[in-house]
Amino acid sequence: MPEHDGRPHPVAEQYPHAGGWVIVAQGDLDPESLPPLRRAMEKAAAALPVLVLDVQAVTFADTSVLDLLLQLHRATTLRIAAAPPHLLRLVDITATDTALDLYPTVAHACTATTPGQRRESNATDHQLPTATS
Repeated sequence: MPEHDGRPHPVAEQYPHAGGWVIVAQGDLDPESLPPLRRAMEKAAAALPVLVLDVQAVTFADTSVLDLLLQLHRATTLRIAAAPPHLLRLVDITATDTALDLYPTVAHACTATTPGQRRESNATDHQLPTATS
């Protein structure tokens, strides 16, 4: 992928899957790098009923990313797949894990018939380690 302002482009790949659209995000996501990802997600959300965001290759994300995810969550069926520990920690700390649908893999997100893991279900796949672990 071409670089964006000296960094990898935030959208690594996009493809249709199971009646929805998968966008693979990568690198550091912050207000400066977010516009191309926002455009790709908004375009997909307008065209298809399900949007899966694969965030496995995201190395950094701040609250601007959470704002984008919450906006898209209101506009379409947004499923977030393969969140790395630092992103899970961010959604937990900000309590956005109660609103966003999180799935362990893209395959799970694409084939899901029920909402993803949220704080209420407290699945072990998404629990954060404690200071004593």
